[in-house]
Amino acid sequence: AHSYLLFNLLHYDFIFRSLEKQSKASPFSLEKLWELHKQNRDSEKSLIELMLEDEMFKGFARKILDFHQRSFNTYLDELFEELIYEFQYLDFILNTDEELTNLQSLNELFSEIKDLQRAEKIRKTYHDSASVLDIYKLEDFIKHIDLLRENRLSLANKSEEILANVVQIMTAHKSKGLEFEHVFMHKCIDKVWGNPRSFSKLKLPPCLVTEVAMQTKESVNEEERRLFFVAMTRAKKELHLNYYQKDGQGKDVTPSIFIEELKTYRNKEQFSLNDLTESAGNLGQNAEELYKSLIEKNISFLRSSKEKEFPLDKLLLEKILTDYKLSVTHLNTFLGCARKFYYQHILRVPSAKSKHASFGTAVHNSLYEMFTLIKRDGVNQNSKQEINHSLCKTRLIESFEKYLKAEFLDEKDFEDSLSLGKDALSKYYDKYSSSFITKTELEFDHKSLEFNGIKLTGKIDKVEVLDPVAKTVNVVDYKTGNPASKRSALKAGADYHRQIVFYQLLCDLGLKEGTFNYKMISGELDFVQQDNAGEFYKDRIIVRDEDIEALRQEIEVFKKQVFSHEFEMTSDVKKCERCQFKNLCER
Repeated sequence: AHSYLLFNLLHYDFIFRSLEKQSKASPFSLEKLWELHKQNRDSEKSLIELMLEDEMFKGFARKILDFHQRSFNTYLDELFEELIYEFQYLDFILNTDEELTNLQSLNELFSEIKDLQRAEKIRKTYHDSASVLDIYKLEDFIKHIDLLRENRLSLANKSEEILANVVQIMTAHKSKGLEFEHVFMHKCIDKVWGNPRSFSKLKLPPCLVTEVAMQTKESVNEEERRLFFVAMTRAKKELHLNYYQKDGQGKDVTPSIFIEELKTYRNKEQFSLNDLTESAGNLGQNAEELYKSLIEKNISFLRSSKEKEFPLDKLLLEKILTDYKLSVTHLNTFLGCARKFYYQHILRVPSAKSKHASFGTAVHNSLYEMFTLIKRDGVNQNSKQEINHSLCKTRLIESFEKYLKAEFLDEKDFEDSLSLGKDALSKYYDKYSSSFITKTELEFDHKSLEFNGIKLTGKIDKVEVLDPVAKTVNVVDYKTGNPASKRSALKAGADYHRQIVFYQLLCDLGLKEGTFNYKMISGELDFVQQDNAGEFYKDRIIVRDEDIEALRQEIEVFKKQVFSHEFEMTSDVKKCERCQFKNLCER
């Protein structure tokens, strides 16, 4: 059974192309596959064993076995990300005519995997006999898919994006509240729209049909008339009502009564009604010719006369960018490489959370919880109440472990991160607890602030109130990692420095618009871990006018290139060495 599945897998387009690229000694072809299949039929060995003995298939077979082994001890989202890269599936779908539809489906699958992982993590948190470090594996997901198939269910579609140049098929009920440039209403005939059939098994003679029954029929027609009107009014430009005059058995078919009502509608000046069946009769066209002409007329608007441009068509990109909000993370990515920004933040290629990102999340959440505790207890500089350091430090460490358990880390990564985090946070607390500024605003969120024609957004970890009367503040952003390795990012114009300048701009805009009540006079990058010399490091930055001007110019470059659909690769090839998209760019 496994050999049969593997043989089918070898015929998938993306696998076939991958093998073509890997084949150096001799050209790869379908003939090679059938030779391998013949050997498998005539041999007692499995297909995977034969592949391991064949120079052309050896690399692929080893990769299959490696992923099979790792599927038992690797979180599925991480395994999924590596699979789509290692077997070049992502590269394949991004080079097809329907790359966005395929990528959307891939994102739906990835979203389902993350939701299932999260649900399993929560379940095990409250299950005494289960460990929160137990991994949601590929085997578990396959069982989930089998269960969906048995019950004829599909994966939930969570996407809110509407792709360009596609047709959406739906019922009239489902169309309520939506609008489209062109609407086609199919099968507008009697008994389908209006005068519905009665499914009563008892047929009464006409003389016994009461006035009540006639009124019931009219009330049903009135309901359908309203629904017909709802479907019609979904069209913004053109509405096409389709019906036929004879069915498959050659019997005459009557158009819907609602079409006849349209023809007698008094206020015809409000719309243009073209009966194409009449024009067909005048032209003497036969049914086949009429059908072809209707198809050509009705769906020509879906065609594009222009060749496809990298990396997607402009209509879709404009839809994505309509409500786009720029964050400093997106800006930093763009300035590093516009092509990476496109893949990561526009297409949102599936990506599992790294060990370092999970560690950072747990650190941020635990610090937030600790300062929330201090704020809840009403401790501030003007009160005589003191911080309960024993309680706060304990809460900090316990919160870190709690939030780290919520991340998807294998046992080794979890233990390593837990040990590192406990040590770092304990030392951090001992270093700064006596000088904590306790009057704070935590995780202040700036949403959709307008700046030179583009919306900006950003979340600030902590706002320290320096002077409650003057309402001046210092904005803090926590950083994990060795401070010594981040010094270059702190220089003016570099990523970390730009982050503080971006926050300054957000605070200034918020103050101007009345969504932020403080004046930011400084920003601080607070490294939670020590450097190689065992020292903690904070970098306080006073933002200058020239910093804001430099940021304004960078945002202008972003606007010009992104809204012109220019996503060029970086010229600095060194940046590509550790980039997850380097294979897509063929670097």
